[in-house]
Amino acid sequence: ESYRAFVAHSSEGIWCFEMRPPPRADLPADVLIDAMYAGATLVECNDVMARMYGHERAEQLLGASPADLLPRD
Repeated sequence: ESYRAFVAHSSEGIWCFEMRPPPRADLPADVLIDAMYAGATLVECNDVMARMYGHERAEQLLGASPADLLPRD
């Protein structure tokens, strides 16, 4: 409950992408970034993050891919 309250009331944008299956941590950074853009999904964010991308509520961004939100370069 404390974590959820922190995320909901933070003045900073907070987000979490999830990858299924998670990649091995020992892969090179460029391979991990490619994997993130190929298969990650936004599973959590707060309303501050949503407003940063022109939305009112966090729920409007859930399910987005990194490519939907972040330029590859």
